[in-house]
Amino acid sequence: MLQTFFPKNSKKPTRKPAATVGKFTNDARTILKQVELILDDREEYRRLLTVQGSLAQALLDLLQALCDHPDVDQKLRSNISNAMIRLSKQSGFYPRCFVLNDIEKIGDHPIAAGGFGEIWKGLLGGRLTCLKVVKIYGDSEVDKLVKGFLKEAILWRQLDHPNVLPFLGLYFLDTSKQRVCLISPWMENGNLTQYLKENPQDSIDRVVLAYDVARGLAYLHEKKVIHGDLKGVNILITALGRATITDFGFSRLMESENLALSSKGSSTIQGTARWLAPECIIERQSVSYQSDIYAYGCVCYEIFTDQVPFYHCAHDVAVIFELVNGKRPTRTSQLDDTTWSIMEDCWQDVPSERPVASSLPSRFALLRDGVITPAEAWHDTSPPSLWQSVRYPEMCPNGSELESFLRCGFLRGLVSQKSQPGTSPLQSKTQIFYAIVVHDFTAESPAELDAKRGDAISVVAFSGREWFVAKHINQQGKSGLIPVSFVEIRDLMTGNAITDIKELIDSRQLPNAEDWERDEIRNKNNVETRIAFLGMKRRSSRNLMASKADSNNAIQQEVNYPWISRPFVLSPTIDSGIVQTISRKASPSPFPRYGHSLSVSNTSPGELYLFGGQLRKYARPGNDVYVFDVQKSSATLIRTKGSLPYPRVGHASALKHKKRKVLVVWGGQSTMLDDQLHLLDIASRNWIKVPVVGAIPVGRYGHTACLIEESLLVVFGGQRSESIYLNNLWSFDLENLENEATSNAWNLIQPTSEMPDCRAGHTCVTHENRLIIFGGTDGLCRFNDTWTFDFETKRWTELKCDGQVPAARDGHAAAVVGDMMYIYGGRGIDGEELEDVSVLSLSSHIWYSFQCHDMGTPPREKLGHAMVAVGSEIYVLGGRSASLRLSEALERPNCMHVLDTSRLTVEFSD
Repeated sequence: MLQTFFPKNSKKPTRKPAATVGKFTNDARTILKQVELILDDREEYRRLLTVQGSLAQALLDLLQALCDHPDVDQKLRSNISNAMIRLSKQSGFYPRCFVLNDIEKIGDHPIAAGGFGEIWKGLLGGRLTCLKVVKIYGDSEVDKLVKGFLKEAILWRQLDHPNVLPFLGLYFLDTSKQRVCLISPWMENGNLTQYLKENPQDSIDRVVLAYDVARGLAYLHEKKVIHGDLKGVNILITALGRATITDFGFSRLMESENLALSSKGSSTIQGTARWLAPECIIERQSVSYQSDIYAYGCVCYEIFTDQVPFYHCAHDVAVIFELVNGKRPTRTSQLDDTTWSIMEDCWQDVPSERPVASSLPSRFALLRDGVITPAEAWHDTSPPSLWQSVRYPEMCPNGSELESFLRCGFLRGLVSQKSQPGTSPLQSKTQIFYAIVVHDFTAESPAELDAKRGDAISVVAFSGREWFVAKHINQQGKSGLIPVSFVEIRDLMTGNAITDIKELIDSRQLPNAEDWERDEIRNKNNVETRIAFLGMKRRSSRNLMASKADSNNAIQQEVNYPWISRPFVLSPTIDSGIVQTISRKASPSPFPRYGHSLSVSNTSPGELYLFGGQLRKYARPGNDVYVFDVQKSSATLIRTKGSLPYPRVGHASALKHKKRKVLVVWGGQSTMLDDQLHLLDIASRNWIKVPVVGAIPVGRYGHTACLIEESLLVVFGGQRSESIYLNNLWSFDLENLENEATSNAWNLIQPTSEMPDCRAGHTCVTHENRLIIFGGTDGLCRFNDTWTFDFETKRWTELKCDGQVPAARDGHAAAVVGDMMYIYGGRGIDGEELEDVSVLSLSSHIWYSFQCHDMGTPPREKLGHAMVAVGSEIYVLGGRSASLRLSEALERPNCMHVLDTSRLTVEFSD
């Protein structure tokens, strides 16, 4: 058989690479495959984000070219766009295609001028364009401005919608690059404010204009883009009289007056307070999707009344005074009931009660019997139409540093995907070399390996020095022969090509075919990875091959599954008061809810304290407190008194036991971002707000809080808004609460090392007085990295973990039992909820991951749940699933899920 499959005296290959093959990296299919795998692999993605210099520039150029390619699907395009934004931020570079050439400025004078720049008319390829010239002098300031534009410019470039103005690129007016222009299509009708003033009222279909702006805003929000400065001068009118949104992001960078990108711009300074949501002015909250909706209501006011909001106020100070007093723009005679109702909905005091952008276009369409023809798509400006000018040879030339980076990243990613669970991706009992096929090879016999240019293969042996024995890495199938000249072997660690094949053979690093096949047969099924449940009869590979008769005679053992669904009893409510009063009425069910906090008592074994969260039954946050007794399987609502915290979701809490039992609550999302520290005395059931001095952490949600040594409250990460994420670390010494002579103050901890990325929706646990952070999101991507913080050295350290590292996620929960950290659920990179359990050994830094479907009665896949450990048991309470109705139907509200870790072992054996 060996002689047949691997001839001892193999003939020299007679076929040669076809002359028409060309450079393999010029193949769009191959490059897309390489980039997609690199972005899907955690380690390769992290490696990409650390690239600097010319390689970073080449990568950004390539990624933008791929984003512009019409054949790239939407999900991959979004992933590439996110990678570009992060790489641009890390490296300081931007895609060179953003810089346009051959722009011709028309005229000797600008069309308009303002405090920060000028508007000029120009030509690009014979088409009229708008040149927004920024008045900045000095190289350092230009660099700072361009870097400030990177995120917005990359994001804007990827957008393609008829109601969003295309961004064509950047242009420098002089060779010293001291005057930078922003290029966009020319809008002859000017901005919305001018268009309304210069056209008779009955000649404009104002409902269509409101519909257009709503469609553009809905598209931006769908792409997770917050405009932040929506108003009439930032909405332009096309030649056909349709509205298109512009100037998002850039307006905030300018921090100056707004100069419309139109032919009829005005040099009049216009403030933004008239369009800014009250929470942004009064409470100093960041702009958000909800503040965009408020601004949209103000734009509708402009469209239907020909007036700016609060037109009777001459200055912004007067507008702010009106907002503080709860006032909104006054209704005029032009506004019918339906239009006014839409605007009032957009101006709701509570941001979460405002409509979502996607619901607005249909409300205006109903005013036209449900039929409004959408605006026509942009012609000759969208990325697909620009693709014809992009050529891969310029993007990824053969033999370049970029080509080597992509090939090696692709190989490492494939090897990582196919590695045995629980082992390092690059470890193997026999030497394996990884390679890329550089020319198409068509098999002409069963012994040969059919391969296409760009395929990744593992080279395992040689035959006759002219042939390699190889396997496809990303496919299941047999080994086969492929000519040595058709393959390029790569060193996965250095990225260099291995060219001395003779040395590999002579040194016996690469075995001959006969020896390799004998070793394969001997080592087959030699290594097993098992996840075993205690109480279950284990079966080896030999057990699985046992006869039916033997199986029938086997002793059946009882199966004790790790996951248990445990119902609980609703005890009578405990009312607040000096004398504890127990109601005769049972407590209402605490579930369904998500985004709540859960703290475990160390002094009363089995007591869990739940606070707040989103109550799905009432579609609002809560500020109620429940105590769970896991020994009695009961839940009790506790009525509290004092300075109750606002209802909230996404907060964090901890339970202090030293001297007196106190529930500590901080942060969360409600009608406002609360930065107060709230304490609930468990004995008296009384809430207080802690007065503090000095600097305090800004309000946030999606953060974590832990106690160190029973008294030091530590808060990490979180987010201020949809676009602002944090990675600072604050501490508060709760011991000072017992000492009236000591002032209460927050302390911002200054690390002495590199910090984790900004994030929210992560988990944080403590082990041996260290913080352990896992996962989360920065709004662009989700993480699966693990970091520790040492309070003695004040150093963050990213753990280099082996084994089955969990998928990137946010919204999961974590708990520690002994030396093991358990992770459950969350939302993965595709936005879907997860139902796997992952376990990290905190001593060996090895991950174990497994699915829950055959482990008893686990919870459904979910996020926003909470979990804590009591002894060897982990309790999972609440959470939500994408299939809310299905989830509620399958899970009883008066039920907790328990993972008994004593019934779960993970073993690796030879």
